[in-house]
Amino acid sequence: MADGSMDDGVLRRLERIEAQLERLTSVLEQATPAVAMAADAADEWVADLQRGGVDVDARARGVAELVSRLSEPDVLAALQQVVDSLPRLRPLVDVAATFEGTVGMLFDMLDEQVAHLRSGGVDVEERLQLVGGMATSLSEPVVAARLDELLAAAPNLMAATRTAEVFGRAIDEVSCLGREQRLGLLGLVRALREPDVQRAAGFAVDVARRVGERLPEHFDASCRSASS
Repeated sequence: MADGSMDDGVLRRLERIEAQLERLTSVLEQATPAVAMAADAADEWVADLQRGGVDVDARARGVAELVSRLSEPDVLAALQQVVDSLPRLRPLVDVAATFEGTVGMLFDMLDEQVAHLRSGGVDVEERLQLVGGMATSLSEPVVAARLDELLAAAPNLMAATRTAEVFGRAIDEVSCLGREQRLGLLGLVRALREPDVQRAAGFAVDVARRVGERLPEHFDASCRSASS
């Protein structure tokens, strides 16, 4: 009895295996034409690429190399960080969605401004050519060097402007007094005792000292420019 039950169990298992194999065979028979059609389509695609001058083998090697590099642990970790930070980029995506409309509006405003200038008799193309010529001139090495010197001297020019403004106001105030004062040697000595006169004299002496310090450098540079 036991042997008979074991034989029946084995037979049932074999029947189930056979049924599964039949289903698998049916699936494979149905899939074979689809696989063949996909292979034919792939062959035609590769042939089209090759006729277009594409080195398919080189492209395939490049893809394989790219996949190999992307599968490296460091690269995978970096890609994971990028994926994790994608939700935080949503505000930028929203801004980019409105960017096209903003650019279109700016171009419309520019077109309106150009049309307004042309209606007023302005030759826009000529103005643009002048601006381009000016930009070209400003980008020449000699002009750029002079601009650098001018920018470097800007603080000194601002200080000189403020000093000239102080002197101008003082001269205007003295001129408005409407009187002429002449000083001799003793009067000059007495005037030098006044605090304001002492401050002005000290300022003049400091300026003269600074100018004297820079005179050799200035003349040397002027001589080099003249000789060149």
